[in-house]
Amino acid sequence: MAVAVGLALLAPFGGQATAQEITEFALPSEGATPSGIAVGPDGNLWFTEVDAHKIGRMTPAGVVTEFPTLTTHSSPWRITAGADGNLWFTEASRNAVARITPAGVVTEFPLPSASSNPTAITTGPDGAIWVAQLAAGNVARIITTAPHTIVERSVGVHAEPFGVTAGPDGRVWFTDREHDFVGSLTSTGTDLTLHAIQPRAGAAGITAGPDGNLWFTQTSANQIGRITPAGVITDFPLPRFMGPMGITSGPDGALWFAGSGGNCIGRITTDGAVSEFPLPHAGSFPLDLVTGPDGAIWFTEAHGNRIGRLVPPAEGS
Repeated sequence: MAVAVGLALLAPFGGQATAQEITEFALPSEGATPSGIAVGPDGNLWFTEVDAHKIGRMTPAGVVTEFPTLTTHSSPWRITAGADGNLWFTEASRNAVARITPAGVVTEFPLPSASSNPTAITTGPDGAIWVAQLAAGNVARIITTAPHTIVERSVGVHAEPFGVTAGPDGRVWFTDREHDFVGSLTSTGTDLTLHAIQPRAGAAGITAGPDGNLWFTQTSANQIGRITPAGVITDFPLPRFMGPMGITSGPDGALWFAGSGGNCIGRITTDGAVSEFPLPHAGSFPLDLVTGPDGAIWFTEAHGNRIGRLVPPAEGS
């Protein structure tokens, strides 16, 4: 496996730049298009390969194993660790959610709504699997134990939910990429709340932050949003075009995001200070990221066909 090691500039925008290590791991399948990434219960990194129709497993040392999905055109998109000790992922082209065991055994669960285009997936505060269904305007809840009941909750007639995460308030939070709102609902699905955001923001990824708030990316508006559980929104414009997509809480008390349009990994503190880590190769198009078991930031490079690893700067650097 080819491994490229480079030093990226950590540019704190107003502070002195320092060198920061990024390691990239090439994938075995050509044109795999890695998309979602999560840490598995086995301590490995698990990721989806949209165009290879496979699920990848990478050890922290960079050893990759690939597992084909059950159908040749499933387009696995996002992945999450389930409360049942397995990984769960969405299959956008298959209109299904699938489960893969740490040993690589895959099981599919078709979704009730036809052509619903499942995108993001998360484990909710209730231990169930929650899925954003972009084309159906639903957020679905799946029980991880047999008989794996699936309940779909409409979040609006013209809604297009895209990102989803478990909130610190016991609710499930989601973004709407086309209709400019962030929403939340209870685990029973009986209470739905929608919060309007800036028009044409292109809300995408969302995650619970270390400050007890929700943080989300706005790809088109080129900014990071923060919303309190009560619905108070603050926007943080980025200093140059980054086109942020995925976002996650880091090991350093900050939020980290994939600068898909800016070919970088970004970092934003809870008070809004932004740093940038340019990637070694042009056109890598990072999509999703996660804090690994080693404390590094691991991310997918959709166009680079690589998995990247970034060592966060030492505190105070």
